[in-house]
Amino acid sequence: LKPFWLEFLLSPIAQSCTTTLPASQQAMAVATTPAYNFASKGYQSLFAGQPSCDSDALRAGTIEYVKNFDEKSWYNNPVRTILMGKSLVGGKEQKTVDAFGKENGAQVVATDAQAEEVLHHIRTYRPPKVDYRAEMRRIDQRILSMPLAGEIIGNQALDFGKQDGITEVVEALEANAVEQRINDALFEDEVNGNVKIGRFPAFIGCVSNFSNFLDLSRKVMRNMELGVPVVVLSRNNTTQHMFRWSLLLLDLMKKEGVDLGMLTYFSCDRKQKTKIFQACPESPAYFTCSREVAESVKKDLPKIMSSTGGPNTMVTTSFTPEVSTALRYSAMIENKGQCTAMRHCVVPDCTEDMVDQIFKPTPVINHVLESLEAKGFAGIYAGHKYECGPDYKSLPSQPMIQFRMASRPPSEIDEKWREPVVDITAPSSQDFRSE
Repeated sequence: LKPFWLEFLLSPIAQSCTTTLPASQQAMAVATTPAYNFASKGYQSLFAGQPSCDSDALRAGTIEYVKNFDEKSWYNNPVRTILMGKSLVGGKEQKTVDAFGKENGAQVVATDAQAEEVLHHIRTYRPPKVDYRAEMRRIDQRILSMPLAGEIIGNQALDFGKQDGITEVVEALEANAVEQRINDALFEDEVNGNVKIGRFPAFIGCVSNFSNFLDLSRKVMRNMELGVPVVVLSRNNTTQHMFRWSLLLLDLMKKEGVDLGMLTYFSCDRKQKTKIFQACPESPAYFTCSREVAESVKKDLPKIMSSTGGPNTMVTTSFTPEVSTALRYSAMIENKGQCTAMRHCVVPDCTEDMVDQIFKPTPVINHVLESLEAKGFAGIYAGHKYECGPDYKSLPSQPMIQFRMASRPPSEIDEKWREPVVDITAPSSQDFRSE
């Protein structure tokens, strides 16, 4: 799993940037390292003065939105392709599902003729200007402030089951300030003739659990503010909440005078998606996904930048109450719907009874609203049954949680996305020290 700073450097804007320094300027380049170069002095200077926000107000607004949410709205206003600000309808109608496969709305898939329109737009569209920083930053401020912030957090909570989208938006606000400064340094370098930012439309493969931070803020708005058009792709699940922030974004773009061709939402099937990918090999693609999906997309879009999932391992030298809490939170975070979640831990001298005590306090919830009101983020959703195989056992205190123990790490391990499953490697203290 790439850390977020590396994902930024390798994907949203930096991937669109190609160095064009002539030989006569190379010596100067060595002396003046760009501020967007990781670990440079200029880069370090961009982190000062991060903004703060009222997280309690975000939470209250989100809770109110979720409580008042009209379930029929995602049927009456279905997911659909939006091109140049206009809805394209008339195609195949189907139902959308949430993170656990439950029906939650409607979708109109583009016709093949409409997919051709999208492709034509991607191939021929040129932004009327390349500097949308002022407009997009005003939009950024609006969409990540109340009341719109409560709406996007609430939609994500309802669609993905995100228990703590508040922290994600707080982190987005802090990171956006830094990434905007990085963009400023990059744009200044282009103005000075040191780099050229590629402006082929960028494909955005959304991730459910961090869509408001990674997709909306980082992949979409940071590209658009430097004149890079984006195409947001529909998903086969949890596609409702990113379509909703696309609608909000388009509305704010109209108010700010941002050309509507800068943002396309493509409601498509896999065949249409593949055809467009194959026709646009020069376009960058930004996906946060599994290794298998990234490998598949790369065959058609060689400029893909992808942050892929775990499984992640945590190693501790001793067992303490603090370690116990960290293990529980990390293994159950967002019902393990987060790429930073722990899947395997190494705890010397651990016993099955210790594992049971670690996870015994884990709450079981029936609705995301319970975690929002309790300020939780690591509850288990009730009503699901998990089968991991004969090597795993259910915990006595929490039968929904399954675990496997051994004195050596497993040779293979499945990430088990959205499942409360953990592997424990428990060597003796002596073996742990010696190895």
